Amino acid sequence: GIVYASMAVAQALSKLGDVEKAKLALRGIFTLLDRDSAIDGLEPAGMVPEWAKDDRAQAGNIRFRAVTFCYPFRPEVTALASMSFSVAAGSSVGLVGPSGG
Repeated sequence: GIVYASMAVAQALSKLGDVEKAKLALRGIFTLLDRDSAIDGLEPAGMVPEWAKDDRAQAGNIRFRAVTFCYPFRPEVTALASMSFSVAAGSSVGLVGPSGG
């Protein structure tokens, strides 16, 4: 029993460094999440860009043209290749695809 207990303690202690790294990462994430945003995304009123003042129907619409993206840690793999699409104001879009491909 003592051998198994000591093995369990040794395994738990070997992960202590990872726990500290996770705590530091979480602190940064929670700091980011807890900050006050200058923009209330749920409030329909607000500033309108100069280019949209004459055509309020265009305000809030987003157009992506030929977007290409690679993750910094895998620059040899293209995640998005010349992707173009539009998102209407008030809409939500999610980009999904295979992971690790």
